[in-house]
Amino acid sequence: MKSTQLFFPEIAIGDQLPVGHFTIHSRFNRVVNFINSSNQIVFVTNVIENLAFNGVFIKNVDILQVESIAIENDSIIINSQPFARSGLEVYNSLFEYKNVESYKFENRILNLIETQPELFSEKSLAFLIIPEREKYFSSGFDLHFMLNSKKGAELIGNGDIIGGVKILKGTGYGLTPAGDDFIAGMLWGLHYLTECYGVDLSKLRNEIFDASKGKNELVNSFLLQAKLGRYFYSFKNFLSLSVHNLSGYESLKELLSIGATSGADMLSGYIFTIKHKVGL
Repeated sequence: MKSTQLFFPEIAIGDQLPVGHFTIHSRFNRVVNFINSSNQIVFVTNVIENLAFNGVFIKNVDILQVESIAIENDSIIINSQPFARSGLEVYNSLFEYKNVESYKFENRILNLIETQPELFSEKSLAFLIIPEREKYFSSGFDLHFMLNSKKGAELIGNGDIIGGVKILKGTGYGLTPAGDDFIAGMLWGLHYLTECYGVDLSKLRNEIFDASKGKNELVNSFLLQAKLGRYFYSFKNFLSLSVHNLSGYESLKELLSIGATSGADMLSGYIFTIKHKVGL
């Protein structure tokens, strides 16, 4: 089954955009990130799957030509061109696990790596779920990364959650290191456990967020999104299918295509948290 597109706007904005004037933080082929004086991140993208609580989606926009953005209460100004917020679609980043059959959902989620192993990057933290995947980390930095990550995961599994998070923080490759993506996945997993098991884990989510924040503003923004239980488009799309036990191969593929390993690391953290019932 193909991805279930949530909506098809020409322009859409996230539901938690911070107000202010922003300068360019970083630019990629399909996303340009901006930051304000309070270190809040917003981004502009031409890919709907990237849209999140702090994003602006503009179909067919040339990302290389996006140079400035200002966000006001009633308008968004991009390259001096104003857009009235009242006329824009607003992406709802919340996800509610309504009427989910926990047993069926968890069974599907916990078996994802075994049933779709080809979609998970060999260098992702999926080995913390399936130990057989440790074979992809045989020497040098890879081996050190694997052993360090295992140590952090073992602490979390044994109840020292913050101690394990501190070990995982900042570990791995990439603009958003693997360990940080895994921690974001954990925060989303804790949101699931809160919703479906009726246990207030907000204190733990705040503690994990505080322990994992660093100097990387993009990471901090991603972690904040996860702590608040807000979901970016491709993750929400995947979950929307999964909670109803529908086949979501294409949506999973889409999710795991984020970064070199970011999507796989995030989903691994989500699966790990549900598997080990972290915090319960």
